[in-house]
Amino acid sequence: TIKNCNIVEGNSTTSNKHGIFFENSENGSIESNNFTIVGSSSGINLSLSSNYNISNNNIQSSGVLSRGINLENVNLTNVKNNLINVTSSFGRPLWIESSSDNNLDNNSIYIEVFTLGYGGIHSYLNSDNNNITNNLIDTQGQYSHGIVIQSSGGSNGDNNLLGNNNIITRHTGQTYGIWMYGAGKDNILLNNIMNVSGGLVLKSSHGAINNSLIYNNSNGEVLYLGDIGVTGPGEIGLGIDPIILPNNITSNINKSANITLYGTDSLGLTEKFPHRDGVPCPSSICTELSDADSYKFNVSYFTKYNVGEGCGMAITTDMTLQSSFTNCPGDGIKIGANDITNPAAKRDTTS
Repeated sequence: TIKNCNIVEGNSTTSNKHGIFFENSENGSIESNNFTIVGSSSGINLSLSSNYNISNNNIQSSGVLSRGINLENVNLTNVKNNLINVTSSFGRPLWIESSSDNNLDNNSIYIEVFTLGYGGIHSYLNSDNNNITNNLIDTQGQYSHGIVIQSSGGSNGDNNLLGNNNIITRHTGQTYGIWMYGAGKDNILLNNIMNVSGGLVLKSSHGAINNSLIYNNSNGEVLYLGDIGVTGPGEIGLGIDPIILPNNITSNINKSANITLYGTDSLGLTEKFPHRDGVPCPSSICTELSDADSYKFNVSYFTKYNVGEGCGMAITTDMTLQSSFTNCPGDGIKIGANDITNPAAKRDTTS
């Protein structure tokens, strides 16, 4: 254990003279230390190691090409509650390379300068099954991205969870909130809040596939489909009230999604039906997927959606009804348009 130390790497002309360096080691703890790095070195550097706790450290890095925390071929390590501030060009605050099954949680990362495409948290090559959660990342320099998952030459970054991170990029040039670069797959982007002044809120490039963009809470879920790349700048966040989905998602994420609303049986609806902007949603836009307490439907683009009453609704646009209305005590539907079809339609008139 290394704890409560003041560590200074004070020669700006040196490189690879790290504050702390461990190689081929395991079961260690580095906590509550203060680091000052002025050369091209790392505050904390682990290689070919596992089962470390790196927590509550304060790392101030002003060296060109310096790294705050550098993990290469490191597994089963917790990196939590660290403060990392980078104030020189090409710095990399938290770099993980060929490292898997780690937890990077609740770190505060600040980048004040140009970094040439590096992220506040940058995952490189075969870095799989990592949890990158609850981090604050605030960048000011051009090309200083929030989080980067980078693959190269067939070495992918797969099955990582990026959840509940708060990402701010302040430069109006080409910066990304989250950048999925390369053939990484099956990564989950969950409930991240991103405010991007320039560039893209999200970028997916060079073969990234099967990555999921999800926003949810106890009331419902939005799962966006297809390529997660969207145009920016702008802000992405999500709030779901018990009935109506949010209107605070910008056009940057105006794309097809599956929407699930939980607990809809308590709404007392006789026949549930997708509603868009307060009226029944046309079948060209909404498709019911599951009529259950967790009511699920697909939408082709985004506005405000909820689940509403189907019985007695007035149809004023051409549509194909998607389910049978068997429980309506009065009018099932009111026809106010041409070409209405429902091959499975039937109505129970015994009540």
